[in-house]
Amino acid sequence: MNIFLVLTFSGVALGAIYFLAASGLSLIYGLMDVLNFAHGLFMTLGAYSGYEIATRLPTSLGAPTLVILAIIGATLFGGLAAGVTELILIRPLYGKPISQILITIGLDLAVVGLLMGASAVPRCRSLCRSG
Repeated sequence: MNIFLVLTFSGVALGAIYFLAASGLSLIYGLMDVLNFAHGLFMTLGAYSGYEIATRLPTSLGAPTLVILAIIGATLFGGLAAGVTELILIRPLYGKPISQILITIGLDLAVVGLLMGASAVPRCRSLCRSG
């Protein structure tokens, strides 16, 4: 029963993340006619910044405070990255959907490549040790 609850909660959480990404794509395209495929990048940057905030702050603040500060920091950093990307890269390409697609997918691949290195496998082996 415990495994069922964990899997159910994990599935609902993953579905919520997919919904967030899909609704962001739909909303931005519907309102602005901009095809921005870098939403996953902004979510990744927010997640990394939230993790860094939570691990670098002193644990004496308490877990609820750390989580709240990490969520606020992740939201601000992801939003800032999205705003800068829109101003510098996407705004000059209004009315050019193919260029928007290419620049946002390229940005996503480049930044994730910089974060993860040449391959994600060596990083995962060092972070995910089970012993």
